[in-house]
Amino acid sequence: MITITKNQCYFTELWVSPKDFKKAKKASLTKQWYVQCYFYDPKFKDKYPKGFPYRKKINKFTTLKERIEAAEYLLLEIPALFKQGYNPITKLYMIDKEDQELDPTHISEESSFLHAINWAYNNVEVAESTKNDLKGILKYVTEAIIRLAFDELEIKAVKKKHIRFILDNIQKEIGQFSAHKFNKYRSYLSILFKELEEYEIIENNFVKSIRKKTEFREPREILSKEQRTLVNNHLRDNYVSLDIPV
Repeated sequence: MITITKNQCYFTELWVSPKDFKKAKKASLTKQWYVQCYFYDPKFKDKYPKGFPYRKKINKFTTLKERIEAAEYLLLEIPALFKQGYNPITKLYMIDKEDQELDPTHISEESSFLHAINWAYNNVEVAESTKNDLKGILKYVTEAIIRLAFDELEIKAVKKKHIRFILDNIQKEIGQFSAHKFNKYRSYLSILFKELEEYEIIENNFVKSIRKKTEFREPREILSKEQRTLVNNHLRDNYVSLDIPV
């Protein structure tokens, strides 16, 4: 029988050595006494494919009465400890992902894509005008993430291709971007991912590796030498203090 704890972890039924510890005789005091189970964490399935052997030795107690009482205590205490979220592999208490998402200040590489970019938006320090622009694009980015079913994707699993799919999806919904608008979206998303990179939530800000689009601008009209002469003469006749070389 197994008992599930948090984040898909579980532990097996506990046992005591010696097996008949409640009927043990004094001669058994020379044996190793312990309470054990196996704790399984999917993150460590390669290192502990059969589970992590969690063992608490009780040979420090020298009498039969003490050892029996210690074993009975651990049979109750260990399951309670694991159910509270204690992970004997990491030696840390775990938090359910659902609980993490309810806390806007919590962030980790296992946070959802949506939670992570909203955390970055709330955390990043930029000019107020930039903050307002970020808020504006987040509306469309969030809608695209949901449409594409990326909302439950862990931030550590997000790649450049997901950002490109999001940008493509937004254009499909609201119309083709100009090169300038595309580059703006890219730039603002890069700000958010740079914040995640700063806190080591992601390894690198891959948004900046998305190619910018070439922006074409109408060439500015330049006056000919004759036109500049006319302008200069006009200025000289009307504003005698000005003498602009042609």
